[in-house]
Amino acid sequence: GFAWDVTIGGSRNKNKLISLGLDDAGKKIPTIGTVTRQQEGYPLNSFFVQAYTYGDTDKNGLISVNEVVLGDTGVYVGSSLPTDLLTMQSGFDFFKRKLRVIASLDYRGGFTLFNSGANFLCGQTNACRAKSDPTAPLFDQARQVAANLSNPKTQFGYYENGEAVRLREISAVLRMPKKFAAYLRAGEADIQFGARNLKLWAKYTGQDPEANYSTNDVQQDFLTTAPRKYYTIRVNLRY
Repeated sequence: GFAWDVTIGGSRNKNKLISLGLDDAGKKIPTIGTVTRQQEGYPLNSFFVQAYTYGDTDKNGLISVNEVVLGDTGVYVGSSLPTDLLTMQSGFDFFKRKLRVIASLDYRGGFTLFNSGANFLCGQTNACRAKSDPTAPLFDQARQVAANLSNPKTQFGYYENGEAVRLREISAVLRMPKKFAAYLRAGEADIQFGARNLKLWAKYTGQDPEANYSTNDVQQDFLTTAPRKYYTIRVNLRY
């Protein structure tokens, strides 16, 4: 027969720093950090960056430094930590439960990710698309101009929405006939096939919204590879 089951799990983490307290002199402790801040009224490890606006005023398809207008101060651009996590796993049983297929999806959202890899490459070489390709999207041209040519410089455009959905895994377990198990001198046997990190849906322009160069509390995508696709085959024997 056929059977189907679904398991869904999720979490939401909304936090706000209420107070940093007082120092030894009884004075209020000021905001800690510059870009990544601990600032009262905002989530822990929030990002604040000097914003800008841009426009192709001469309609030539290129963004020049005088077409990027900087804001006056750093503005809140988001939490560095995902606030919304969701996992959905669906299982299907076929042929009187002799074959089970499982697929799982992951969702992460509600956070901002610094695409420092793209920022670094455009700062170090003229070969990056935003500099060398006149057909590059205007937003991409504008952020490299703001990061490398504006005065003062700002990396605002490289702080991106990290929201993503990933087809995390598809696996299948096939229960083998008793004769097969007996041939291997086992009571029962099954073969398991697995494939991980198969598909990603995201607007993030870096390598991957899960790529992480950093070892501290704040994720950073800096010339880091995406989670690899890999495939497994395993034989389970029970005695």
